Amino acid sequence: MKKKTAVAAVVMSTAMMLSGASALAEDAGRTVGINSWVAGAYALDILANNAQYAVEANGDETLVFNDEGNVEKLTSNVENMISANVDGALWMGMFENMFAVGPSLLENAGIPFALYDKVPSDQGMIDAIQNRNNFAGAVANDNYDAGASMAQIALDNGNKKVLIAGAEVGDPNTDARVAGFSEAFEAGGGTILSVTRVATGEANGEQQACDNMLAAFPEADCFYCTGENFTLQAMNVIAKTPLDHEVKVYGTDLNPTLLENLKRNPYLSHAVMSIRWDFSPLTSLRKLDGGTRDSCPPSIPESRDIFYQDAELTGMLRLERMLNECDSLDREIIDCLLREESYDSISESCFVTVSTIKYRVKKMIGTAEAADRRDLIRLLREYLP
Repeated sequence: MKKKTAVAAVVMSTAMMLSGASALAEDAGRTVGINSWVAGAYALDILANNAQYAVEANGDETLVFNDEGNVEKLTSNVENMISANVDGALWMGMFENMFAVGPSLLENAGIPFALYDKVPSDQGMIDAIQNRNNFAGAVANDNYDAGASMAQIALDNGNKKVLIAGAEVGDPNTDARVAGFSEAFEAGGGTILSVTRVATGEANGEQQACDNMLAAFPEADCFYCTGENFTLQAMNVIAKTPLDHEVKVYGTDLNPTLLENLKRNPYLSHAVMSIRWDFSPLTSLRKLDGGTRDSCPPSIPESRDIFYQDAELTGMLRLERMLNECDSLDREIIDCLLREESYDSISESCFVTVSTIKYRVKKMIGTAEAADRRDLIRLLREYLP
């Protein structure tokens, strides 16, 4: 059978910080320092931009720093925030050892802080941070749930044998995503054939990981990749490997290159590509003035996130939503629509009444948010082979 590649991508874009920012500065006109991690990475830039927007939307000013992924730089950034006499600080601690640095310096300076996107995995560290007098709160994605959700999609698609590729052990995002996927996949009857973790910065590490695993386990029917670069490499490896069965790729995080690959993928059909927006903020917000905990709803306006402004992605999401609700008869109707057949002709081809065809087409138009039948056909032609 001709090899097919299908990609399911989940976007873990943070819906964050409007409530958290308000906790740092109840009155407008204050200055909040923001420490981000590794400028230039698509998802991380969105996080940093959203954090900055959230503060400024509250009427406050920002001072933005980047720790470039190392503790020394983080320490320097926090010291610069203190020197600038900021009223509060938002920061992302990508690695566990970073959580022991910033809070201590900020507490000594009497500056409240909030964590965004990352929280410690160690319960002792969580307790220590929550007990600090200057801790304002935390808003982060539930990466365990992100992995578990992708596992369920894979199981629903009939996949049973997975290869997992991700960043190095110790990266809290990847650790949680791998754990969530692994536990949910095995609980659903799936088998994990291999897990490869690649050190950050390792030359060609993502490609070699995917290449080596598929060579060792050609019976695999899917990949789960914890980052967009792994997803891209898994697609490339499958494309060049002779296989007699379909191999699907499920990935967490997106970037423009991956989006373009998704559009060009000739196997975007039968609802095998599922893009899920996962806004599941893990929120623990403690107001400085009262000590109470509130839920922090996802509240970043969609217009601020470049994912939402991507017309191609919007079209794919609409089509994916419609295809997820299609059965075999609907897919036959779609084939007929693409051939420009009349309702009478479709009725004869599918052995159902004209009214049934019209009802089903109308339902597809509504689910895909198309203007009419012609617009639905345009959407289908744009994204289906």
